[in-house]
Amino acid sequence: MNLENRKGKFDTAYIFIEPNGYGIQLVNCTQTIVKNSKIIDVFGQGVRITGDNNQTTSDITIESNRIAYIYDDAVKFEVKGDQNDQSPELAKLPFKGGVVRNNIIHDIGLGVTRLPFARHGMYLKAADILVEGNTIYNCFYGSGISLRNAGIIRNNTIWNCAYACIAYHAQTKTTESTKEVIIENNNCLQEYGMDFPMRHIANPTKGFNACVYGCIMLGIDNKQADSPLFIEQFIVRNNTCKLYKDYPSELDKRTIENDYPKITGRRPIPMLHVGGRPSETKLEINGNTFMDNRKQKCYFNTGAVVGIDTSSNVFK
Repeated sequence: MNLENRKGKFDTAYIFIEPNGYGIQLVNCTQTIVKNSKIIDVFGQGVRITGDNNQTTSDITIESNRIAYIYDDAVKFEVKGDQNDQSPELAKLPFKGGVVRNNIIHDIGLGVTRLPFARHGMYLKAADILVEGNTIYNCFYGSGISLRNAGIIRNNTIWNCAYACIAYHAQTKTTESTKEVIIENNNCLQEYGMDFPMRHIANPTKGFNACVYGCIMLGIDNKQADSPLFIEQFIVRNNTCKLYKDYPSELDKRTIENDYPKITGRRPIPMLHVGGRPSETKLEINGNTFMDNRKQKCYFNTGAVVGIDTSSNVFK
């Protein structure tokens, strides 16, 4: 179902077995609500929000829907022509705002054997989006929530995601955002993990990417204050994170040799991974409960919390 240049409420749709394309696609829509819909067995994306630029699409709310058994991403926000994650500094400005609230999302990324790279419960190239009260589970080829800009992720329950329950990647311009990421009051649970390689179709020579990243992953990627992708502050607070005993403790490191993956070593898998934090970026980790039931416990990756007071957290 495709809606273009629309405004208003879209309520109680039932979309089953969509053979290709999208369950619901919003193109250049404003002040639009998708609510109380059931979007099941879609070969493409469940709900896709797109537009020509960040002015043509705004005030989108995705609320109280069930989105399940989806081949691709369940919910995706992305400006047209902004598909290349390899050069985000050259990309268009993302949409501003948006709400994704009280949805049930499960069994996502069913095209795992054919898709070129990760597919997520939510793939969010939007500035200052609010994601709250959602239940997300069984994301077979990506994260439960994959945030690419400033935003608030709160009061969600997420479990059994192949990559991370909640992940941030520095891949869209933040120049018109609050430059703040808040992750709070979420329940992140991982019962098991799958260590298999993924190759990025946009840059096939880059190498294979491992799929297991614990509960929360912040891919800050050393974006400093002069970068258009800079985030000034990350706050991770009052979350409950749990890894069960069968979740892997280590992951293969891989490189490419003669166009095939070569294992070069192993690395630990932390519950909270922070990658490439520059000195200009503030990081707060307060009031969380980290429960690691693996024999080889690992709460943070090496160097992630240097200079940060983590004494208010509970470690089990």
